[in-house]
Amino acid sequence: MRSLSVLIVMAAVTAALLSVGPPIGVFGPRFVGGPAAEAGEAAKEKPVRILAEPVTVPADRLVGLTPAGAWQLTADSEWFGGISGLLIEGERMLAVIDKAHLLRTAFSVAGDELGFRDATLWHLRDQNDELLGKVTGDAEGLARADGHLLISFERNHRIHRLDGTGRLQDWSTPPEFVDLENNGGIEALAGLGDGRVLAFSERPLKDGTSWWLLREGTVLAKGAAGFEPPHLATAATLGPDGRLYLLFRDYSVARGVSIRLRRLQLSDGVPVPGSIETIAAFENLSGIDNMEGIAIADCHLWIVSDDNFNASQRTLLLRFRLTE
Repeated sequence: MRSLSVLIVMAAVTAALLSVGPPIGVFGPRFVGGPAAEAGEAAKEKPVRILAEPVTVPADRLVGLTPAGAWQLTADSEWFGGISGLLIEGERMLAVIDKAHLLRTAFSVAGDELGFRDATLWHLRDQNDELLGKVTGDAEGLARADGHLLISFERNHRIHRLDGTGRLQDWSTPPEFVDLENNGGIEALAGLGDGRVLAFSERPLKDGTSWWLLREGTVLAKGAAGFEPPHLATAATLGPDGRLYLLFRDYSVARGVSIRLRRLQLSDGVPVPGSIETIAAFENLSGIDNMEGIAIADCHLWIVSDDNFNASQRTLLLRFRLTE
């Protein structure tokens, strides 16, 4: 019985370490929401210095991809981490942090060296200039459509548009979003380049629905993707070949974390049943982490991890060259 008790305690501790944890200051008044005008420095655009250390994270399987860099990222800000959505546009990188922040930075790659400059963190706020809090600010997905940034949120499930003033405006909240699991909402957003957006929930609804095709916030189509369990969708992006690239994660105390990168065909923006294929696999022993962001630019595919603001995890950024 003593051995069983020890195992139960160890499992509980491991689960706690890998659960979403708050960064320093999250329990302060500024994070529960409130007027930006009263939040002082916390509401301003905050400069941040990001360092990238080359690391090795070997894939267990790669198809049509060649490794082109892997780095562990650290920064001098308590708000850095928890990266859940990613965009690469030229030499600019944008990312959403699931503690209600938007990261913007320039970057450059030279061999194994990755450098960042002009990096800032912006505390997301609503149209009334109220800072988003812990429940309303769980940002997960990031996409661009019609020149606008779109951000998806879970727990309080919705998709917002970021306007030119840095405030979030209502964009889309289909009725079915109400039935999404608290921590299983819209994790993946992919702009299709024509104003349409594909949104995927981490966990499907009881009727099997797990994707929505939207334009200007209106649902054009919805359906079930039929993804292979136990891995759950965490990010999506459109590739230069017109196919959709999706990131999947599985975690359990017994198995640890494993990641799959898959792609599928689209027909007029709708996922084609049976077309999905696995092009990358990372098992727990590879040192992979909780990958939740994906982007494709200049024939390179990037994936980034959400470290849950947890000292036992890492913010990993991996880069691959598309060879097909």
